[in-house]
Amino acid sequence: MVRWPIMLLAFFAFGIAAFLGDARALDPSLREANMTRADYDRIIRVATDGGASDEAPLPVHNLDDTAKNDLRQAGSVRAVKGAQWLRQSPEKRQALLRDARAAMPDADFLLLVPKGEVWAIPRGRIDDLRDLQKAFRPWTGEEYEALPEHLHLQPKLKHQGGKGNKGKTVR
Repeated sequence: MVRWPIMLLAFFAFGIAAFLGDARALDPSLREANMTRADYDRIIRVATDGGASDEAPLPVHNLDDTAKNDLRQAGSVRAVKGAQWLRQSPEKRQALLRDARAAMPDADFLLLVPKGEVWAIPRGRIDDLRDLQKAFRPWTGEEYEALPEHLHLQPKLKHQGGKGNKGKTVR
């Protein structure tokens, strides 16, 4: 009799935790500096059924305006907006990629992490641009390993000014 409420509470707590984890990926303040491995994994997750067309886009660091202009000059286009990618389930992301591949069959795809934009680059140009190291920079295994597993929040400190405290900082 007591197990049922506990199980319901545990199920509810798990659902809230999963929702908050996905909501963090949508957070506009998410940057490489405050991104965790879980954030990275959530952003790049795409469903696959094993087909050759299910190849995931290459994860790269966010691009600045100059890099985006370099990609455009090389014939690249943004195939999926970041907010659209981040809101979708892995299955719907796969559908977005299939649609993009159908529209641009001779393209390779990049995924900006953590922004979530997907860029289509004319096939054959990706290695030229990668060699330049100007247009984009792929994520490496070492960079992924350097991401923290969990976000470590720093406690907020209160400044208690006034006569007796002489501007002391307390927790």
